[in-house]
Amino acid sequence: MHTKTSMSYVDLAAWLTEWRDKLTGSVIENVYRAWGSEAFLFKLHGRDGDNVLLLEPGKRVHLTRVERRKEADGSVIRLRELVRSAHIRSIGTVNEERVMRAELSNGNWLIVELLPRGVLTVTDGEGKILYVSERRKFKDRVLEPGAYYAPPPPSPFRVPRDISEALGEVSENKWREIVEKVSGGLIAPCLKKGFTVLPVEFPGCERRENFNDALEEFFNELEQKTATEKARERIEAERAKIGASLKQVEEAERSYFEEAEKLVSLANRILVEYARLEELLSRARREGKTKLEVELGGTKVELDSTVSVQRNASYYFDKAKELRNKAKKAAETAEELRRRLAELGESAEDAAEMVKLSVRTKQWYERYRWTLTRRGFLVIAGKDADQNESVVKRYLGEKDIYLHADLTGAPSTVLLTQGRQPTEEDIYDAAVLAACYSRAWKVGLAAADVFWVFGSQVSKTPPSGEYISKGSFMVYGKKNYIKGVKLELTLGLEGKERKPIVGSEEAVSSRTDVYVVLRPGDELEKLADRVVRIFSKRGEIKGIGALKDELLKLLPGKSSITRVSKTLLGTGRVS
Repeated sequence: MHTKTSMSYVDLAAWLTEWRDKLTGSVIENVYRAWGSEAFLFKLHGRDGDNVLLLEPGKRVHLTRVERRKEADGSVIRLRELVRSAHIRSIGTVNEERVMRAELSNGNWLIVELLPRGVLTVTDGEGKILYVSERRKFKDRVLEPGAYYAPPPPSPFRVPRDISEALGEVSENKWREIVEKVSGGLIAPCLKKGFTVLPVEFPGCERRENFNDALEEFFNELEQKTATEKARERIEAERAKIGASLKQVEEAERSYFEEAEKLVSLANRILVEYARLEELLSRARREGKTKLEVELGGTKVELDSTVSVQRNASYYFDKAKELRNKAKKAAETAEELRRRLAELGESAEDAAEMVKLSVRTKQWYERYRWTLTRRGFLVIAGKDADQNESVVKRYLGEKDIYLHADLTGAPSTVLLTQGRQPTEEDIYDAAVLAACYSRAWKVGLAAADVFWVFGSQVSKTPPSGEYISKGSFMVYGKKNYIKGVKLELTLGLEGKERKPIVGSEEAVSSRTDVYVVLRPGDELEKLADRVVRIFSKRGEIKGIGALKDELLKLLPGKSSITRVSKTLLGTGRVS
């Protein structure tokens, strides 16, 4: 079976049916390029919360929950200027082709082509190209800034290969029926790993809850496989290059050494035949000759008649010494090349792991600050006023627990009980999250007080005549205080996925033995680099560099490492 590599028109139609209404009205908050990929990541904020829209020209369109490393080069910065802060007014296809077009509130159009050699482009209202991801010149159209956008010409009817293999022979009428069916909302998301993903059922496929999730699952697996293969190909090419250099250096080392041995033997032979050679040199000097060719042990050798036999021998000893030094340098170079070859073997494993770590599907709660207590209660906290509003309005139930550091500038924190009774230890674990992500960390305090109440005591309704700002709430009744919650946040990696987790040391250590304990300090980016090095070298974890950006986002502010787990360092202390 042929593995699908890009979305078909029916896929695009089904995805738009699922998401068109939900995305319309969303504002584009930012744009990035996915690290090591041709995909663009559009951060959207809509009425249902935040989403990340992945647009990969020539391949796919879907929302993503995967936390990817991001980069922003000059090209992306230009793209941002054209779309950031604009709302999506409408979204649809062009001429029933694999082309999606979104009308923006600033008058521009965002277009992504899913056909081979497709591009992502932005045009003004008249169709003039303002940005294009790759300049292209086709027989019937030109895609470059300043030109006017022309969509791909209509293609003759042809059923995509994966659909034919999945459903059997599909006529043009049958194809139209499928398109009308999914466009009308009759979607049955189904995938077969390593083969295809479709919005209709087919033999041997696995159903999924929605088509977006099915698309992401299928293409993420394909992305991992493709990226791993490319990384290995790149490393193998480098290995071949270094191997060729090593062969040349080893041959040079051997040649230098052998030639040096010959010269030493020749110099010794000169000294052995001292008397005969001295007589020959004297005769040459009397005859006015400066050079003399003699035969020593079957080898013709040139001697300098203006100097002594001893000086002639010294000349060849010196030449041999030079060659031995060259052989020594060649040996050192060869050793360095062998070391690099060994590192490349590790790099191949590291690259494969980096790809796996960089493409990880996130759970819904990972959009917030979050932790799991030592007994498994989920705790979420807002990152900003909007999220503070969200965690309370959407998730706080009457029997859940609301926590807040007893100072201005702290997140609304919710411990979700789900009908269970949390212990004091669980509530303390939640209090650590509430305290560490408060302003107390940024000002460098050692501890902070945290209060907690039941969800039934929290309200958005202020007393008469008062106003409550976004992200703020009224708390009625008795507050329960946890005094002096130590500002120590534990950052660890959980499971085979190496999923970054934070929380109290007791909570994190119950789920992983790979962690560091942080406190307020004076480093941010360098601290993230240091954590990566500790996890990579002491924990012998491959590919951890892919998680640097994610680890950096988990830091409450400038920090320092106070200790590490015993797995990472026997004493558990950092000097």
